[in-house]
Amino acid sequence: MFIVLEIQTEADGTVKLLPPLVKTARDGAESAFHSILAFAAVSSVAMHAAVLMTNEGTVLEKKAYTHEQEAAE
Repeated sequence: MFIVLEIQTEADGTVKLLPPLVKTARDGAESAFHSILAFAAVSSVAMHAAVLMTNEGTVLEKKAYTHEQEAAE
């Protein structure tokens, strides 16, 4: 089993952990992982991350994007 996590951190430090995706096959898990990253790359969320792991807790891949926030005027 494979688990894909999506983590979003707002500029104020608020962290959201979206519901995990559970996949039986690695190729399906990798597809979900990369789909999250495709969105995260252009997201307006301050930090947007994805983690691909086994159900035993072994992290196979992880990636995070940090986006600069425009200063409020």
